[in-house]
Amino acid sequence: MINTHPHSDHIGGLIHILSHFSVSHLVTTGFFPKEKGFRQLMAAAHARGVDHLIWRRGDGLRGEGFTMDVLYPGIAMSQEDLNDTSLVLKLKYGDVSFLFTGDIESDVEEKLVLSGLSLQSDVLKVPHHGSLSSSSLPFLYAVRPRLAILSCASGVKNLPNQEALERYGKLGITMLGTYRYGLIEVRSNGKEITWKTYEDYRP
Repeated sequence: MINTHPHSDHIGGLIHILSHFSVSHLVTTGFFPKEKGFRQLMAAAHARGVDHLIWRRGDGLRGEGFTMDVLYPGIAMSQEDLNDTSLVLKLKYGDVSFLFTGDIESDVEEKLVLSGLSLQSDVLKVPHHGSLSSSSLPFLYAVRPRLAILSCASGVKNLPNQEALERYGKLGITMLGTYRYGLIEVRSNGKEITWKTYEDYRP
């Protein structure tokens, strides 16, 4: 189970998952703030004997036809903004790739673009719920996703931001948002991607 960063909206149901599913490892970044929800998550994992892993760039998972690589953060990272401590993960299964971005802002997007790492992915988890301060055009040009998934509840002030959404439109990227379509399920067989929406499960 992976916690991209310690904000409460990215901890959400993780404690429930720990209580109702068999979890072998909890993955976090190496930054441990005093956020109440994060402390509760760590305590719940410890109480259930779940191993804790700290991931940084270069870490990840390997399996049959499957890789997950940590692209960010490295050993040094800014701690001024918890959003910018988010784990950025690239998952590749067969010929299909997914990029998970947490809540990174445009300054981290720029670092990733300039890093020389391969960002191109078929599916992009939209950074920071479609905020104005993320989804910069250089970043979107580097990723060039076929499909973008935006996680955001309806009625949240300034989220998603219309200007940010227009950047996706300019590049012809298909966008699906939970605020409009409810739960979004994306599947892949390693060659193609398909998706299904469940409007009854709307945040």
